Amino acid sequence: MIHRYSDYQIMKNVNQARAAIDWVNEWTRRQEAERLLAAVCVNRPIIQGSTQELVYYIRRESDRCVKIGRSTNVIGRLRVLQREHGWCYVIATEVGSSALEAARHRQFQHLRRDGEWFNFSPDLINHVVAVLGGS
Repeated sequence: MIHRYSDYQIMKNVNQARAAIDWVNEWTRRQEAERLLAAVCVNRPIIQGSTQELVYYIRRESDRCVKIGRSTNVIGRLRVLQREHGWCYVIATEVGSSALEAARHRQFQHLRRDGEWFNFSPDLINHVVAVLGGS
């Protein structure tokens, strides 16, 4: 018996295949970006005891989101976030005020999860690498 597929079934299968290919490509991009970040972040010193305002990038391990915030006491802020959210760590800081923080929030608006937490996509990873001087 010959089974004939309708045009709808064929298009559905083609679209599912395209979606699978897109997912694999995005996953590969993320893995490459993660490796680059790991190479740049190894043993990177964190600014402590600074009286300057810093824009910080703190990563939450549970869902790998990144908080973009501002503080003069980044380590103190990290401790508070760890009490509230579990394991978190500073991945980068840059000198800047509320204006820079607001600019970063606008720059990564398309990645916003909730509040000041953002999805850690290749766009944000590449920015963090640039902040760390990796590119």
